[in-house]
Amino acid sequence: RTGQTMDQVLFNNPTEEELKKLSEICKSHRNENIYYQNEPVNAKQFAIDIESIITKYPDKKIVVSIDNLENVLDEKGSQKAAMDALLYEINRLKGLHPYICFIILNQMNDNYILRADNIKNQRPIESDVYGSGQLLKLCDVLYIKMLPWRLGIRDKFMVFSKDSYDW
Repeated sequence: RTGQTMDQVLFNNPTEEELKKLSEICKSHRNENIYYQNEPVNAKQFAIDIESIITKYPDKKIVVSIDNLENVLDEKGSQKAAMDALLYEINRLKGLHPYICFIILNQMNDNYILRADNIKNQRPIESDVYGSGQLLKLCDVLYIKMLPWRLGIRDKFMVFSKDSYDW
């Protein structure tokens, strides 16, 4: 809708006119029932923001989507500690509202790449997921997507030999 390529939008500083156009485009996607946290925040600020939404909408269904758990602001001295603090807050917030759902997008670590040479060992295992100890206790559903090219599969996608997987 901007008339620009993805590279232009992502890598070039916009002019004042382009900023106005981008603002109008973004405005069309914003309404009163969507709250955007535009910058990474620490776990405490995240909890404060979500608690204000819970207070404002005590009888509404609330869906909170976190795009990449690793983007939580690190003020604890390590990314893992910051992620653990956020997961703690999510678990606490789940108890404050009867109709709240959290969707957390996160990345796998690169442990699974170390198993790329043997197709039978390529399935994800618990230790491939950042924060897996808490995530597995917290999640009702854990969905893992693997990128084939990270495993060296570049020519054929979704093509499996008959002996690859039991199912």
